[in-house]
Amino acid sequence: GRTDFLLNYVLEVDGKVAYHTRRVTVTMERAKQWQIINEGFDSWLAGWTVDMNQTNAPGSSANFNQETDGLSIEMVKKGSANWHMQIFQVGVRFVKNETYTVEIRLKADSLGANKVVTIELAANLGSGFTPYPNAAKNITLTGEYVVHTFTFTPTQDLTSARLGFQFGNVNVGTKIYIDYFTIIGPTTE
Repeated sequence: GRTDFLLNYVLEVDGKVAYHTRRVTVTMERAKQWQIINEGFDSWLAGWTVDMNQTNAPGSSANFNQETDGLSIEMVKKGSANWHMQIFQVGVRFVKNETYTVEIRLKADSLGANKVVTIELAANLGSGFTPYPNAAKNITLTGEYVVHTFTFTPTQDLTSARLGFQFGNVNVGTKIYIDYFTIIGPTTE
């Protein structure tokens, strides 16, 4: 996984102030090709991509914080669909006929009427990412930590998959806590 960071420098020399921005790229290797990088958010969002869809949900935004036991996401301005806001990782690889389990442990507070989030695996089979059959789960948020899983067995090698957590339709003020988001596998059925 690759994560880009922007560093902003403020330099003051002889009473003159100059600003400089530098892009730093950090690359993290997966120990196993199907593994999630930084699955417990110990390094905050390193390895993760944050997507706030501005085309379908202009102004959509959320606050992200590192917590003692993971990550918190507080909705600031929502979209109208789960996928309008998400965190994900790309480049995850799965082997044909091997069985994998996706697992996430989460809870939320300040819940409003919209409580459904989604975990989803999508595959890039040459024409962009599309949901992979039987590799997603809708989750109804509760105030207690709950472990949610789905198991899937790809019928072909997936060389560039994307695993994401979609939360774009929860109510403003809802705060989601993700303890971890991981993949367990493979195990042969």
